[in-house]
Amino acid sequence: MKNKKIKSSKKFRFSWKYFWISIFSLGIAGILIGCFANWKNPKWIFIAGSSTMQPLLTEISKNYHSNVEVSTNSGGSSYGISSVLNNTKNIGTVSKSPEKTAVNNGKFNDNWINDKIKTITIGKDPIGIIYKSDSDLVIDKNNINNLYKAFCGYEQINFSSLDDSTSNLNKKIVPFARTGGAKESGTSEAFLYDSNLNPNLDLTVKSPTTMTIEEVLSSGQYGKNTFETNESSLETWQAIKGYSGEGVPMTYLSGGFIKTNYDEITKSGFKIAKYQTNDNSLLNGDSFNQKYNWFRPLNLVTKTTTDSQTRMFIQWIVGNMLFINSQLINTYNNIGFMYLNYQQLRTMCFGTNNVIDKINSNINKYKSYDEYLLSNPNLDWSSFWQPDNVIWEQQRVKNDESRYYCGAIL
Repeated sequence: MKNKKIKSSKKFRFSWKYFWISIFSLGIAGILIGCFANWKNPKWIFIAGSSTMQPLLTEISKNYHSNVEVSTNSGGSSYGISSVLNNTKNIGTVSKSPEKTAVNNGKFNDNWINDKIKTITIGKDPIGIIYKSDSDLVIDKNNINNLYKAFCGYEQINFSSLDDSTSNLNKKIVPFARTGGAKESGTSEAFLYDSNLNPNLDLTVKSPTTMTIEEVLSSGQYGKNTFETNESSLETWQAIKGYSGEGVPMTYLSGGFIKTNYDEITKSGFKIAKYQTNDNSLLNGDSFNQKYNWFRPLNLVTKTTTDSQTRMFIQWIVGNMLFINSQLINTYNNIGFMYLNYQQLRTMCFGTNNVIDKINSNINKYKSYDEYLLSNPNLDWSSFWQPDNVIWEQQRVKNDESRYYCGAIL
């Protein structure tokens, strides 16, 4: 019995020995597999915010050849900003100026400065006016005030106040405006403030409390003649398309939406108004070129201390805008957004060693930013990665202007 026990004990010790060897071996294998998976599986860049910008960032990320996956979601511009400030997203997309969040009482807010927030403008979204009529409407400095009065909704404004052709003398304008006005909607904000036609926003409208055009359209306290819609251009289009009443239905939409849905819009009987700038340069509302001057900015918001992969992704977007034959520019043209030019891009840098100047000086030698990087792998982007408050201080001193700049000067 004793020999059996000893023999059994030896078997028992022998088994444990191989058990621990097996555990050790599996541990080593796990570490090696983990390292391999870490190398092979890409890092994620999380982006959220403007619904207008989501299609653009989705298409851009498809052409970004890197060991990185880019996740894009909507939620609204305000959500994009807050998600960056709360460290839940790498990048926030904002289809308006973030200055209302960044600035208070003439100063940048402490959290904007402490978190070293930078606004990167990556495009411009034209604002287009669509309407259902046979007339060819031109929006200019002479009728812009009447257009705004119509959208206030307290007075019945005839189409003849915008277009004096005899066929439209007695047809009323039926405006469709975003709920909440310019304070809630980036599209409404650009519609009201960025026409560059010098409207008189202090004109009073016949409202119960005698409000001005600006007070009505910024607050969204419309009169009974205005139909309210949700923020997205798609929902606004669906609302106005379904209108079957009298008058001339009219609204403002994202130029990108008009571009991608042009056939449906025109086949439904709608036209896109032409836009005449103060220098009498008439631009077609269905072909938004670089001279079209009624737009809203398309911004990315991030921290200058963000990780290197996020910075490289943003640098890739900015750098490729300098190469007009790049795939990125084709993406902008296909979607209907306007890209920034060299002069606009360089305003987002600080100091004498401007990285945009450096790329632009050799631009004729390369077809894309990727090709440029192959010859310049150690390109210094430090002049670009300066927070908004630092960039603004330089622009304020340089241009002697009192306004705040978040993003490029457009």
